[in-house]
Amino acid sequence: MGASRPTTPTRIAALAVERPDAVAVVDRGRAVGYAQFAREIALYTRALHELGLRRGALVAVGCEDLYLHWLLLLACEQLALVTVSFGSGELGTRELLARVDLALVEPNCPLPTTTPRFLLSDEWRRSVEARGDAGGDAGVPAMPDDPLRLIRTSGTTGLAKYLLLTRAVHGRRIGVYVAHARLDESSRFLLTMPFTVGAMYHHAKACIEVGGTVVIESFRDAADVERAIGIHGITHVILWPLQLKQMLDRLPPDFARPRALTVTSFGAALVPALRKRVLERLATAIFDYYGSNESGFIAYVPQGESGELGTPFPGVEIEIVGGDGSPLPQGRAGRIRVRSEYMASGYWNDDEATRAMFRDGWFYPGDLAELHAGPRLRLLGRGDELLNIGGGKIAPESVEEWLAKHIPARDLGVCTLRNADGIEEICVGVAEPRLPPNDILQRATFAFSTFHVGLFHIELLHTIPRNATGKIERERLRKMIAAAREKAFRMRS
Repeated sequence: MGASRPTTPTRIAALAVERPDAVAVVDRGRAVGYAQFAREIALYTRALHELGLRRGALVAVGCEDLYLHWLLLLACEQLALVTVSFGSGELGTRELLARVDLALVEPNCPLPTTTPRFLLSDEWRRSVEARGDAGGDAGVPAMPDDPLRLIRTSGTTGLAKYLLLTRAVHGRRIGVYVAHARLDESSRFLLTMPFTVGAMYHHAKACIEVGGTVVIESFRDAADVERAIGIHGITHVILWPLQLKQMLDRLPPDFARPRALTVTSFGAALVPALRKRVLERLATAIFDYYGSNESGFIAYVPQGESGELGTPFPGVEIEIVGGDGSPLPQGRAGRIRVRSEYMASGYWNDDEATRAMFRDGWFYPGDLAELHAGPRLRLLGRGDELLNIGGGKIAPESVEEWLAKHIPARDLGVCTLRNADGIEEICVGVAEPRLPPNDILQRATFAFSTFHVGLFHIELLHTIPRNATGKIERERLRKMIAAAREKAFRMRS
């Protein structure tokens, strides 16, 4: 499949001939046809070729303008360069930028002084786009095993790590989304996250490869997403469970449900109640899947089902294993391990983490589950202590370390509790705070603005439960906070 699949820029060039005036991208209200899109990719390919980068060089793209960002990524693909998208505020970015061959960045983007850089100035951009033509094909032959894309992950480790995807693996992931989300030339896909989110880039490319339209807009909150769906006739959108809940909570009573809208959700399971709300008020179909950046697609919930059990994707092998690594019989709970043609081979420049998570051809996501006849997969939760916030995984220690800088107290600890919609909400237990409750809340709100955790709760506790080594006992903390919240609820009632 990877050997015969055309590259995305090649497919765009073909569509430029077949349907030159069809809209490929709507960039904040500006329609870009396939002919124009292909021409601009060729122009930027020639411009980047002139920088003299060797095949396989690692190029970091730090650009808030998503349309320009995409042109640069596609141009690098034509040159067989490896790309990684980054945001200046991401954890782990400085370590990444110390290793790149070149960073393509907008002016004023903070970079380590040792990072080679090329500034994406307005003057340079105008000079590139003012060229009469691309000056001939600057691309290089594409091979299935070419390293193509470095994507950021924290799903199984809680710490920023990167995965190197080959052209073949990248293409297979795109093909899965095309098939299961039923994309075609009438599809209109709304970008709701930057290309630093690996799945967002895969899905945007999937839509463009079938001749659909990708819509780029600026968003401040869920209301902007709702308006964009209506204005642009969006047929496909990706929203994490937390984003879905926030959007549903803000939908006005007279909101007109789209005639055809597929919502893709991943990162955390959609509980039946939330799934029902989505289909009643917003979507006509849900593509709800379980996977990871490391493994790609693992299982999905078929249309019309509740979401309790998932069906493995074709070509994916799943086993449930015990503590000794031996496969368990059907219906027994244990840890998941998976292998497939969508998998990465390990973490980039991190042999220790690779040995821990990738073993004997299997990837271990860190989740607990049961495997039933069919086969059907039932997820039970995390097998470790990572906080799962609407699909984003965060190491609790990193959150606690950050909060401790803002909240003066003898001790504090974090955990998550599910709300009525099945969404994990972050809870902070604070023992002996040195400020009044309102001040604690204000400081926590400021601190959490960096993590984007959505709704959070603060509970004042007498102590934070720790074991003999000083490690927080998360399950005990969770029960203590749940009891405190229940007591407060009874008092209010």
